[in-house]
Amino acid sequence: MQQTQQPKGATGLARHALPPASGDIAPDAWSVRILIVDPDPYLAEVWRFTLEARGYRVDIAHRFDIALAMARGRRYRALLVDVGLIGPEVPALLAAIRHEQPEAECVITTEFGLVEGVVQAINEGVYAYLTKPVLPGELISTVERALEKQRLERENRRMVAQLHRANQTMRELIDNIGSAVLLVDAGNQVELANRQALELLGLEEEMLRGRDADSVLRQCLAPRALDPEGVGIHLLSTRRQGVADLELVHPRRCVLRRRTVPLRGHDGSCLGRVEVITDVTADTECLERERGITAALQRCFLPEITPDVEGLDVAVRYQAAWEEARIGGDFYDLWALPGGRTAFAIGDVSGKGPAAAAHTAVIRHALRVYASEEASLATVLARLNRFVYQQMADQDCFATLFYGELSLAELRLRYVSAGHEPTLLWQAQGQPVTELGVGGPAIGAMRDGEYVEGTAAIPPGSALLLYTDGIVEARRGSDFLGLDRLAAVFAQRAAGTSAQALADSVYATTVSFAGGPLHDDAAVLVLRVR
Repeated sequence: MQQTQQPKGATGLARHALPPASGDIAPDAWSVRILIVDPDPYLAEVWRFTLEARGYRVDIAHRFDIALAMARGRRYRALLVDVGLIGPEVPALLAAIRHEQPEAECVITTEFGLVEGVVQAINEGVYAYLTKPVLPGELISTVERALEKQRLERENRRMVAQLHRANQTMRELIDNIGSAVLLVDAGNQVELANRQALELLGLEEEMLRGRDADSVLRQCLAPRALDPEGVGIHLLSTRRQGVADLELVHPRRCVLRRRTVPLRGHDGSCLGRVEVITDVTADTECLERERGITAALQRCFLPEITPDVEGLDVAVRYQAAWEEARIGGDFYDLWALPGGRTAFAIGDVSGKGPAAAAHTAVIRHALRVYASEEASLATVLARLNRFVYQQMADQDCFATLFYGELSLAELRLRYVSAGHEPTLLWQAQGQPVTELGVGGPAIGAMRDGEYVEGTAAIPPGSALLLYTDGIVEARRGSDFLGLDRLAAVFAQRAAGTSAQALADSVYATTVSFAGGPLHDDAAVLVLRVR
C-alpha cells in the first residue's frame, strides 16, 4: 500500500508517545487491516503511524461515503470511526458500514460531551468508544482488545462447529450399530440413546433423556418379560457384573443380552457407563452348529500353558458354556518378553459364535505384537483399542481385557485393565486380598480410549487370580456368586496351595454355587510366584 505523506509534526508526536515496533508484535499482525474514518488528517496520520508501528495495515478515509466505498472493496478486521464525522445519522451510517464489514470490530472516538452519539453507536453494537484527546497507548490497548475479542469469537464458532460435526458423527455411528445403545452418566441418568434403543423401549428421545436408566428399562421391559418380577434383579446384576440375558415374550419371544461397559477417568473414577442391549435370539439348530464350530476354533486358539514358566507356578481352568448356550469370546494367554519379563492376559470379546472366536484370535495376536513393540502397558492397550475400533467397529466388537507383565527379578507387577473384572492379588497369610482394576475403557468401545498403568509388589509365595465374568456371574436363582465371595474363597485357600489346586478350587466353588453347569464361558488363570 502506498504510504500517505505524514503532516508536519505528526511523526514526532507519535514517536514520543509510543516506542518503535519490536519483537512483541503478534505473528499475524501484518495480515490485519484497519480502517480509520476521521475528518482530521493530522489525527488520522498519527493514529496510522501508531497502529503501523504495531505491525497493522492501515487505510484512512476522511469522509463517510469514501469509507463506505472502501469497506465494499476490502476486508477490515477493525474500524476506528469519529462519531463527530457522521453526526445525527449515526445509526443508519454505522449500520451501512457494518453491513459491508459484519465481522469487523468498531471503535468510535468522540469529542467530550457528545453522549447522544456515543449511546447511539453503542446501540449499533460498537466494541468501545474513546473520548478525545486519545493517547496512543490507550488507542493501541483498545484496538488490540477488540481484535482479541474478534479472534476468540472466531475460535468459539470454529469449536462449536467442530463439536456439532463430532456429535453428528457419533450419532450416525451409534445409530448404525446393530444393538440398542444407551449412554448413562454417573448419576444413572440417560444422556443419549440410539435409534435401536428408542425402538426397543418404544419412547421418543425427548421422553428418555435425563430419566433414571434403571427405572426406564424396568418400566418398558417388565410388561414384556417372561419373569416380570425378575427384571429388577436382572438390572441390578447386570450393572454389577457387566452382562446378563433377559427373555421377553411380547410381542414375540426373544432373548436380549444386556452388557454394561463402565466409563472411567484417568484416576479410575466412574464417569458413567454404556449399556448395549442385543437381541441374541436364534434358531436352536443354528446355535448348536455354531457352538460346535466355535468350540473347535477356541480349542485351536487357546494356548497350552505349562505349569512352570520363568519361576512361576501357572494353572488354567477353562470351561465353555453349557451345551444349550453359544460359546463366547473368553480367552487367556501367557508368553515370555525380553528382559526376563512374563506377559499374561485374560479377556472377554463381545458376541458369540464363530465371529466372536475369530475376533478373539485377532485381538489376542494383536496384543502380542503391540506388547513386543511398546514398553508402556498403557500405550499397548491404547494401540490395541485404536486397532479394534478401526477394524471391527462395523462388527459391533469390543472386549474387556486385563493385561500384565511380571518381573521376577524386581518382584514387581505392572498391569492395566480395559474394563475387565478386577484381578485379585494375595500377598501373604493374614493380609487382605487386593483388587487390581486401574486402567480405562473396554477395547474398541471408543476411538481414543486412554489408559493408566498400575503397579503392585509380588513377594515370593504371592498369587494372582485372573478370571472372566462367567465366574462372578454364576448364579443360584437370583443370587450371583459375586466378587466378594470369590475374594473370600481365594483368601481362604491361597496359602500353601499349588496354582492348579487353587484354579480347580475356584472353579469347583463356582459350579457348586450355581448348582450345575455354568450358563456362560468361564476362564480362570492363576499365577503363583515361587
